[in-house]
Amino acid sequence: MQYGFGRTITLAVPLLAVVIALATSLSYNTIVRPDFCVSCHLLSDSNKPLHQKKMEMMTSDKPLSLAGVHFKSKKSKLGCPECHHGTNVSEKMEIFWFQVKNTFLYFVGNYEEPKTLTSPVSDKFCSSCHGGMRAKAGSVSYHSMMSHDGLKEIACVKCHTLHTPPATGGGFLDKKKVLTACALCHKNPAQSEALQKLLGLRKNKAY
Repeated sequence: MQYGFGRTITLAVPLLAVVIALATSLSYNTIVRPDFCVSCHLLSDSNKPLHQKKMEMMTSDKPLSLAGVHFKSKKSKLGCPECHHGTNVSEKMEIFWFQVKNTFLYFVGNYEEPKTLTSPVSDKFCSSCHGGMRAKAGSVSYHSMMSHDGLKEIACVKCHTLHTPPATGGGFLDKKKVLTACALCHKNPAQSEALQKLLGLRKNKAY
């Protein structure tokens, strides 16, 4: 019995050391190399790994997405891990485990591409730089209204899409996404004068 336990420990320690080394290397590479984040993904319909196009838009000389604007900003210089590593210990551990688990599944050949984002960018992360939006608002807008504070149903990234091209006329607000979010609480949001001015909507036009 003692021999069996000792043998198990002897085998487990090197295996654990390998797992820790791989996990550490994984975390380090995701921090220093944005391209590493897409290197293990499978080819998609566009014949590029999942997220490859998003990374190219982000790292382009001229930012082609809101993520790219933040990535190129000298003030923030935000890459993949800064936004996708969580804002507290619980979120960070959850994402770290997700990375380790999927790396293991990838190497044993039992990996499937995720269908959706399981750990979306938290509002807490956005507010660490963009806090106090109501006080900063210079005109009537979503962020200037106290009643909108703390609405869990409408996350920042629900309206401010990070990895999509600029909307027609510039900016990174997708009109349809904004109106869909507003419709969670408001009837016929497209008829709001404030929204018409903010999004450049035409009166009495269906969106």
